[in-house]
Amino acid sequence: ALVHVYLGSDIRQHHRESEGRFAMLLTIVLSVLAGAAVLPVQPRVTEFLHRYLDEERLPDEAGRRLIAFCVTMGLAALILSFLTMPTPMILMLICGLIGYFQAPIRDALVSRRR
Repeated sequence: ALVHVYLGSDIRQHHRESEGRFAMLLTIVLSVLAGAAVLPVQPRVTEFLHRYLDEERLPDEAGRRLIAFCVTMGLAALILSFLTMPTPMILMLICGLIGYFQAPIRDALVSRRR
């Protein structure tokens, strides 16, 4: 019986570790995708803001881009919360920024190799 209890707790521990790794991987993937989706989402955010704000109250280009970033990252966080995944926010932010700046990062890495 003692061996059975030990093996059962060992299996549960392994399951928790696997679940944690899956949650982290899912956080990374969703956050990078959310960051990369900012530019395609930005026109829709601009349309939405135009419907509710006067021209003088409308944020500038950088402000609309920031709002789009917040929307995409918020949706990623919402998806992760629906899946009851523990989400380290700093990891989400870093991966979202990597997704957003992936083109300049890629260009810098390619030019460095040359």
